Amino acid sequence: MGSGHHSTGGSFRRQLSLFFRNPKIDKSWEEYSAAYVKGMEQQSDSVLLAGMKKVADKYNGSYGGAMAALQAGEQLYAAGKYQDALKYLQKADIDEPVLA
Repeated sequence: MGSGHHSTGGSFRRQLSLFFRNPKIDKSWEEYSAAYVKGMEQQSDSVLLAGMKKVADKYNGSYGGAMAALQAGEQLYAAGKYQDALKYLQKADIDEPVLA
């Protein structure tokens, strides 16, 4: 094990610590996952889009909210709803570091 391994591990531990100190991050991922599964189980783009928009709006600025916003933006763009897509794609920009 070289020193690169230790610095990566330290960085990971700091990011993991941030994750567990911020319950909004954990809850946003739970709701993102639940909305995604519901949309897939029902094989419905409209159910998936509604779930993603709800999570993106509720958890704006969190990891799960950003992922939901990105997915909602992509779906809206594909449907030709460019202004709505832009609204959600802009929400996908978060300032927090991304977990590796």
